[in-house]
Amino acid sequence: VLSLLTSEERKTCRDGSLDRYVGGVGGELVSDCRKCCTEDSDDSISKVTYSGAILEVCMRKLVFYPEIVGFIEEEKDRFPSVKVQYIFNSPPKLILLDDADEHKETIRIDNWKREHILQFLQGKYT
Repeated sequence: VLSLLTSEERKTCRDGSLDRYVGGVGGELVSDCRKCCTEDSDDSISKVTYSGAILEVCMRKLVFYPEIVGFIEEEKDRFPSVKVQYIFNSPPKLILLDDADEHKETIRIDNWKREHILQFLQGKYT
């Protein structure tokens, strides 16, 4: 989730007001959440890119994810190396691939809006 925040929002996150983004839960959730914070630098993990991706989702559950349906129907063609796989009972997720089409990372996108998917793919996809 924090990878979707702007640079300014991540600074706020690091300065102690993270509770605002995680609902004031605090404690273990906050420390776990902070593991994802990265500095904005050229050698940062936030600059890692992938050569392709698989958007995996259950066709029967698509009715519950209109933002993902919108992405598949209207935006997916902008990313020719992003393939859609319909797997029974699979929650929506992006499986990110390296140059050898090997699975490198999986990210759940259940609650993502279409613009979040676009922003993520534009930033992580070569």
